[in-house]
Amino acid sequence: MDTRLITALLAGLLLCLLSVAACDGGNTVAVTPQITLERAALDFGEVPVLVTRTASLRLTNTGRAPLALFDVRLDGAGDDLAIAQAPTSIDSGGEAWIALDWRPERLGGLDAILRFATDDPEAPLIAVPLTGISTTQGKLEHSAALDFDGQCEGSEALGQIELRSTGTAALVITGIAIEPTSENAFSLLGSARTPITIPSGESIALIVRHAPPFGAEEPRRARLVIDSSDPTAPRLDIPLDATLDRAPLAHIAPFPGLAPGALLTLDGSASDDPDGPGPLTFAWTLDARPADSKSAIAHADAPEATLEIDAPGTYDVALRVTDAAGCVSRPAFRTALAQTAEALRVELFWDNLQADLDLHLVPDPDDFFDPSDCHFADGHLAPDWGVPGDASDDPLLLRDALTGYGPEIISFPAPSAGRYRALVHYFSAHHAAATATLATLRLYRFGVLVFESRQTLGSEGARWEAFAVAWPGGELFPIDVCEACE
Repeated sequence: MDTRLITALLAGLLLCLLSVAACDGGNTVAVTPQITLERAALDFGEVPVLVTRTASLRLTNTGRAPLALFDVRLDGAGDDLAIAQAPTSIDSGGEAWIALDWRPERLGGLDAILRFATDDPEAPLIAVPLTGISTTQGKLEHSAALDFDGQCEGSEALGQIELRSTGTAALVITGIAIEPTSENAFSLLGSARTPITIPSGESIALIVRHAPPFGAEEPRRARLVIDSSDPTAPRLDIPLDATLDRAPLAHIAPFPGLAPGALLTLDGSASDDPDGPGPLTFAWTLDARPADSKSAIAHADAPEATLEIDAPGTYDVALRVTDAAGCVSRPAFRTALAQTAEALRVELFWDNLQADLDLHLVPDPDDFFDPSDCHFADGHLAPDWGVPGDASDDPLLLRDALTGYGPEIISFPAPSAGRYRALVHYFSAHHAAATATLATLRLYRFGVLVFESRQTLGSEGARWEAFAVAWPGGELFPIDVCEACE
């Protein structure tokens, strides 16, 4: 073949590829889009009144150029028919959908036309008939409105509202809410997610919760709002009302100063019911007590109860009273503080039966085992601190436990001003096979536990410097330095 002829053919082919035309047997033809409709008409079928149904028309571009769509509109339709989705272009070989929503507002038929324009030269204007019919409708009936009459403030009550579907079509619930939203004492118990479809002849139950807080104002009013496909009542308001019975008021008389060993009288006789003079019932509880206390309230259902104070520390007491209507008060709280005359007390416990731990207390800046060290050795059980010769400001080792689990106790009734440090020393394991022991150290200030710490001492000779305390004021300084500890 002639080289010039080949060159001309290649140039012609390249020109075809680069232009907006195609080559067909050496001839140039126009590249155009071509629209194909899935169907010539669109029928929504039977749709109940106020129920939305979506119908889609598939469009395919079988041409060799992109297809443009524009001027999509509805003719002969009311507000109950809307365009939900419409493409503006379709690629060559591609497809797209026009989606329409019909929500008939009354019984009757649909007779409208979907129109749109394209740049397909063979089909510049498209008209698609739209049909449908609505011969059924949902109907909503409900049980009586809710009235929470005489509910106790601070309590919770539940009420039920039944929603019944009694129309010729299934009822669709599209919204459930309690208004105003600021009235949060009323709430729905369980899920209220919509839409909910209730077949004709069936029903659902909504559970309404009313929980007015203490001090709530009256009247208590809200409404349960139901949006549905019932054309006679597309939005239904169901009243929610409540009246309150005021709860009684619990009162605990102030506590006197206490010391361990006292019997505390708990006096709730000043409790009152603002709604009337009816009898009250009483319920005392002990919410907290010192760690080593075994106290319990006696006569806990009487206006006056008693509590044995068996250890220093704090006792948290609560009282609730109930009136003749069953309304329960807010709890009243009061704390009893049992203090000893002893300013400071240090206690040591451990968990290895054969171990012998020793408790030491020294004043700054002295060191442990100095002459001023308060510990088990002779002459050191009550070293002379503070004013020389005055025993009232001296510490005292009350108990030295040679074996067992302790305790070792140092009492310091009236410290002079200064700073004092506590040490635990592992004196002997008494040939035990397992030497490790968990030591617990506590510091009490006027009988109240203010510090507790634990440390595992591994073997004889271990030293645990736990804390320092300053006087006056009892300010605590944790140290927690341990030699030969685990």
